[in-house]
Amino acid sequence: MRKLLIILLLCSFGMMHAQQEKPTKKQQDDPVREPWSAGTIINHQTEYIPHEKSFELIMNHRFGSIKNGLSDIFGVMAPGATIRIGLNYSIKPNLLIGFGTSNLKKYQDLQLKWRPFEQTVTNSMPVSMTFYGNMGIQATKEEDFGKKYQFTDRFSYFGEMIIGRKINDLISVKFSGNYTHYNSVTEEYPHDVIGLGWGGRMRISPRSVITFEGGLPLYYNRTHPKGNKPHLGLGYEVSTYTHTFQFFITNTASVLALDLYLHHQEGISEETIRIGFNINRIW
Repeated sequence: MRKLLIILLLCSFGMMHAQQEKPTKKQQDDPVREPWSAGTIINHQTEYIPHEKSFELIMNHRFGSIKNGLSDIFGVMAPGATIRIGLNYSIKPNLLIGFGTSNLKKYQDLQLKWRPFEQTVTNSMPVSMTFYGNMGIQATKEEDFGKKYQFTDRFSYFGEMIIGRKINDLISVKFSGNYTHYNSVTEEYPHDVIGLGWGGRMRISPRSVITFEGGLPLYYNRTHPKGNKPHLGLGYEVSTYTHTFQFFITNTASVLALDLYLHHQEGISEETIRIGFNINRIW
């Protein structure tokens, strides 16, 4: 009888232990699948980071203004195009570093993206949170920085917090708050500006989406006749396992966020609209 009681107690303990193990497996919650296919929508950053230990080559191109129509193929042959080529490396699944070079003001830029929180399937984490930082070094002539030139005058900085959510299999959205600082500016510009950004995508086929984005500088520079203006973009994106192609129209020539919020002074008109594309390749 005593042996039977001991056996029953051991069995009961084993069942209790097994019951405690099962919830642990149920609590395993994976991140949502593919809320974004690339690290940018058009100009804005997303929460996307390629898989660990992968390289990402990026080419950003903005043609000239479409104002002359067919005479210069809606800006394709027009002057004023801007180009950036960058290379990123994913150190961890949620951490990325990168370097890029641009013909716009000859920016050489370094970037860092860190995603501490990722949206999960069961909504135990309902949104993704990402921090993005970008440092620019302007490689133009010393004369561009005035008489009291110092090398640090070339530096500019951009920091951003991005909150994103995949609403369903068709729609993803993101909102951001950001801060831009330039060590050296001309009199008509401020050293600092705060901005708000938003964007999203809507899937129209298994591999293609419609994208949109916008940004608003909260500090308007009233001493300049044009002032800092909002920027907008509308695009079409096609992706494969290793490539993403983005085609769009936008009202800005900027290819870097640190230039976008402080120096953008163009409204929305035929003279300011540009066609552009981004190409991403992952190894």
